[in-house]
Amino acid sequence: MKINIKGKDYEPKFGIGFIERTIKEEQPKDNNIMEVPTQILLFHSLAYADERQGIEPTLSIFNIYDYLDEVGINSPEIKQFQLEFFRSMRVHLPDKKSKGEIDKVVKALTPGEKKKVSKTGKKTGK
Repeated sequence: MKINIKGKDYEPKFGIGFIERTIKEEQPKDNNIMEVPTQILLFHSLAYADERQGIEPTLSIFNIYDYLDEVGINSPEIKQFQLEFFRSMRVHLPDKKSKGEIDKVVKALTPGEKKKVSKTGKKTGK
């Protein structure tokens, strides 16, 4: 996914490095990244993407706030970001209960999507 901010496309990055960066900088209660607001997650995701390319983060948190003021926190772009974030977090969760909680959030963000069905009519789970 790409997000266009100030006329430039940015690609958020997730994964262990993103999680580590966000928790280190934000210090959420119990190191729970799920407690970090979306705008802060977006900032760290884009900053982490820059760092992986060997450059200093090109956007400030104020650029993110300005962007959100333009598109709105409930815009399709931000909902897509949230969806990608939750899907990436599911990979790192240790138990079925936690994964089930993420699945509920993803389902709420994608109410129109249905599970794929094979030719035999069985759900494929994808």
